[in-house]
Amino acid sequence: MKKALSAISIAVRVLLILFVGILLIYNIYVMVAKLAYKQQMPVFLGFATAAVLSGSMEPAINTGDYIVTLAKDSYEVGDIVMYENDGVYTTHRIVEETEEGFRTMGDNNGGSVDPWIVHEEDIVGEVVLVLRGFGNVAAFCQTPLGMFVIVVAAALIWVLCDLVSRKKTKKEPSHEEKEN
Repeated sequence: MKKALSAISIAVRVLLILFVGILLIYNIYVMVAKLAYKQQMPVFLGFATAAVLSGSMEPAINTGDYIVTLAKDSYEVGDIVMYENDGVYTTHRIVEETEEGFRTMGDNNGGSVDPWIVHEEDIVGEVVLVLRGFGNVAAFCQTPLGMFVIVVAAALIWVLCDLVSRKKTKKEPSHEEKEN
């Protein structure tokens, strides 16, 4: 029992370090890209993320969802893409390809095609992952306060693992006590 608990404690700590480390590195990258390099939508290894603020893509993507996009070499009709248009980032489905670019439309926009053409260079990427209802949490985690809360929560979990591990160690008698 002691060995199993110790292994679980070590596994939890390793996963915690990996999760918090990756999250903090990503958040710092995004903050630096936004503040120092004035990138509105930072892309990391071809991936970009965003919290969804409108219901234009419901039911495929809902308000409050969190999306992950991946930049591709080409896009086609049916792809759901995030693109920039006059400083605003929008996530809509490609419904037509023209010589000038793409026509897009929100699934929940009543069949109304967007009045502008989306050029391939304005596309951030295709939506590859939708995390339901995680948008508000993710947006908070990307703030300085959110990062502080993550570090404090991770430290508390670490301490709890340590306390549980020590408590179990004290409860179990040693080999000498078992023999007596």
